[in-house]
Amino acid sequence: MALERPAYQSSIYVEDDISHPAYLANDGNRNTRSLYCATSQRENNPWWAVDLGGPTTVSRVDIVNTENECCGRLLLAYVQFILFITGIFYYIR
Repeated sequence: MALERPAYQSSIYVEDDISHPAYLANDGNRNTRSLYCATSQRENNPWWAVDLGGPTTVSRVDIVNTENECCGRLLLAYVQFILFITGIFYYIR
């Protein structure tokens, strides 16, 4: 359901002129080497989001860390659902 939907993240990590934008997380490529992964800068409270296009039933969310030791920065992660209804954001954790 999130495949190739618009994705966003708090910042974009760039190394050696290679950027790691949000769409790399839901482009369908299952390679977990850091070259193919969405990555943010080191920052407090980084986030990644996807626009599912409308009301959607979500029964499972998979969060996968990169396989590279040097870039394996995913330490603690949680899923927060944000609903936008008539100008009001609702946060569900």
